[in-house]
Amino acid sequence: MADLDASTPMASLLARFPGAKRALFARYHIGGCSSCAYRDDETLAEVATRNEIDVSEVIEHILQSHTVMQRC
Repeated sequence: MADLDASTPMASLLARFPGAKRALFARYHIGGCSSCAYRDDETLAEVATRNEIDVSEVIEHILQSHTVMQRC
């Protein structure tokens, strides 16, 4: 999944990994309400930094969630 890295804009991330929105909210409470929302033009690194989460951890979680969703 080389097309996902810290510089990936959220709009691109969600287009490529549709389950990422659910994964981010379930584990980190990111994107569920106005206080934890993100803009489509923000990068994954910006969102992770603002939420004080290591971006590599977030990437790993998104990729793992994507793999699980593909099995369903």
